[in-house]
Amino acid sequence: MRRQHPEVHTEPVVDIGGVRMFFIHDPDDTPIEILELPGGARTTVELWRPGS
Repeated sequence: MRRQHPEVHTEPVVDIGGVRMFFIHDPDDTPIEILELPGGARTTVELWRPGS
């Protein structure tokens, strides 16, 4: 992200319980959270209820 868009403010990636997340900031400096879920989960509900 930073290589392609150096003007975009981002925060370092954090891993909590296998969920990787980081924030980017829009032009108004509003933080937007980006998540990467483990094990092919597509929603956070699937982390707690596999097969949902």
